[in-house]
This record gives sequence, structure tokens and C-alpha cells, in this order.
Amino acid sequence: MPAPRRQYTATAPARTALRREPAAKTIARAWRALTGGGRGRDASRRTLLACSGGSDSAALVLALAAHAQDPGALVVGHIVHDMRPRTQVLGERDRVRGLAESLGLDFVEAAVRVRGVKGNAERTARDRRYAGLAQLASDAGCGWIATGHQGDDLLETVLMRLVRGTGVRGLVGVHESRPLEGSAVTLIRPMLGVTRADADRICDLGGWKPNEDPTNADTTRLRARLRHDVLPVLREVAPGVHERVLETSRVMAGISHWLDRALLGEGAVLSPNSEFVEVTLPRARAREMPAAVLAGLIRDAVRRCSGSLDKLPARAVADACSVIQGTGTDRKVLRLPGVEVRVSAREIVLRRR
Repeated sequence: MPAPRRQYTATAPARTALRREPAAKTIARAWRALTGGGRGRDASRRTLLACSGGSDSAALVLALAAHAQDPGALVVGHIVHDMRPRTQVLGERDRVRGLAESLGLDFVEAAVRVRGVKGNAERTARDRRYAGLAQLASDAGCGWIATGHQGDDLLETVLMRLVRGTGVRGLVGVHESRPLEGSAVTLIRPMLGVTRADADRICDLGGWKPNEDPTNADTTRLRARLRHDVLPVLREVAPGVHERVLETSRVMAGISHWLDRALLGEGAVLSPNSEFVEVTLPRARAREMPAAVLAGLIRDAVRRCSGSLDKLPARAVADACSVIQGTGTDRKVLRLPGVEVRVSAREIVLRRR
């Protein structure tokens, strides 16, 4: 059994180095921009920092702790899960608590159960983690939850979706800010303007040895393969590529928002809740829509119903658009992942399967 790591201790030289570090300054500026802009006082930005103890989330905590005007604006939140041995996850929890306490920040925790739950384990873990974080944020009086997703995560996500086939919403990659469903809390990602290497450097400056996730080294997974084999080549060919992808993501987010408004203006009625989603659209309007807009509606319905677009081939979306915008009047039923599409002469209805 490996020897336990020593408890983290914040030092004055480390804080000074972090205040000077450009990437830490970038994170702090983004945090303020995403929590109301630069004019408000930090005390009004009370934010739960989701921290697993890994390089990215620890860098988030270290950077904001060094730059926040009021330590009361920050709360460190940790989720204890059951996907690895209990002694290991509790050891990680204790290290994160020590990080928070050493920096003078409040620490809160919640436990989630994933093992043995039917369905996609990764999706279940994500959903329960966010639900746990939302409850922690609400209890701690935080209006925001910040996660440690950084620019390389955004780049990997966009590449994965391009490889699998995607539309406008897929090219958003990772939203900088979005409401967290089922709560009054907003999820923010202040680290999208920095890279994984920046996060590692912040941890080094702060004297933090990150917890390690063994799945990051498993190159049988697409994300890990892109991370190890593709991103280094992209950086060599196009230094600073993550910054340009972030700008593209922001443009796509704006277009995605416009598409939502356009769909509602065209007569679509969206009635989603946690158990059911249905979209009804007059077929005459659907025929007039640009194919890209109709495809966006179909993808959005599948995403809402099934939780992802991983199993939705681009060909299936194109075929559905062809049927909907065709001249046939016979009733047809198309089945997509998680969604049933009913096509009649007068309307189309997309509903959860």
C-alpha cells in the first residue's frame, strides 16, 4: 500500500507566485466575468468550486484563492462516489478538505451512489455528481458552481463530436455558463481560456500534488487517445489552438441560442421536464425550414431524451429531415435513440420513446 501523501500546507511564497502567474489571472478574470462582471464585489459572487483533487480542479481552487478579494466568496465542494475503493476515495476527500482549510476556505461534501444503478454508468455518475453539487451550492448559499474544465477539455470535446458527426450545438463543445437543470444555480467554467499544462503549472507553483484518475491514461477511450496522440500535433501545427476553439465555441453558442428562438418562432412547442420531452411542429413550417435548423431540432430532442448524441449517426438525422421535408403524406414513424418521430400530412411530433 502506498504511503499516504502529506497534508497540503499553503505558503506565502506560493500565494505570491500564484498572484503573478498569468494563467491564474486569466482564471480569476473569467470567474468575475461569469459571475456578474468586473464591477461587483467578490463577496457577492459566492461560488462553489467543484474539486476532485485532480490537476484541473485543484488549479481552479488555487488560482481563485490567490486572487479573490474575500475568501468567503469561495466554497470548496467535493463529491464522494463509490466507483473506486472506499479507502481511496475517502483519502482523496481528506486531501481536498486539507487544501480548502489550508487556504482558509469553507469545505462541504456530498456522497453519491453509482455502482449497481441501471443505465449508462458515466452518464449516471455525471448527473448525480451535478445533482449533489447543486444541493451543496444551495445549502451553502452559492449562486454559481465552478468546475475545472479547461481549454484542452473543450478542444477534445469538439474533436470527439466532429469525429462522430455533429451540428451547431455540438460545436459549442463545453458551455462557459449554463443554468443547472432542476436548480437555481448557474454552472460556470472559468478555465476554458487556459490549458492542461497551465493547470499543472499552477499546481506546481502552489505545491499541490494532484490526485490521479487512471482512466486518463487509457488510450482505448477516444478522449484519452485524442489527448495523447492528436492534441500534441495540433499544438505543434497551430500553437494557441485552444483559444481559437474557445472563440468558435462562443460563436456557436450564440447561433445555438438563436436557433432555439427561431424554432419557437416557427411554431415549435417544447415541453421538457425530467421525465418527458415532446416537440410538436406544423409540417408546413418544417418544410420551409433550412435543413440545418430542422436537424438542430431533431438533435436537441435526442439530446434531451437520451442524454447525449453519441449514438445518433449524422445519416439518420439527414434521412429524418428528408422524410419530414418530402412531399409524401402517408403517416410514418421514425425511431431514433431515445426519440420517436411521428410524421403526418399536417404535423411532426417528436417524443420520448
